Amino acid sequence: PHLVIETVEGRTSYGQVLADQWGFECWDGVRSDTRKNYPTAIDQLRIVQYDSCRGLEGWNLFALGLDRFYEHKLNTAPNPDSEALIDITALHKQYANQWLMIPMTRAIDCLVLNIVSNTSTVGSALKRVAEKAPDFVQWIKV
Repeated sequence: PHLVIETVEGRTSYGQVLADQWGFECWDGVRSDTRKNYPTAIDQLRIVQYDSCRGLEGWNLFALGLDRFYEHKLNTAPNPDSEALIDITALHKQYANQWLMIPMTRAIDCLVLNIVSNTSTVGSALKRVAEKAPDFVQWIKV
């Protein structure tokens, strides 16, 4: 939700703005009028919010602001009906971790994970993975 842009014409995504700047055609699933139709061209980039990415697979996937998505899910995790003998923090982390696995398992070939901060929970974890697995993980700072 942090990458949704409200305009006079309605909602759009930050991904759509980037695609426009780079000259790519895009099917922006954030826009309600776009969601009424299916993508019409094989080379269109498909943009969906994380909450809508179940069932969407692609050869190459770009997960923008993945650490912010994790923090959002961590902060909006439901509380249990009963708090007796339950570690709420651990329960919220489990909830956010499960949500994180959905976008991270959608790519068929190449997965690009974009983070806002390399000191965030997800950012620091990904940095450690990149350091331990340089043969198949590239850490690129832009």
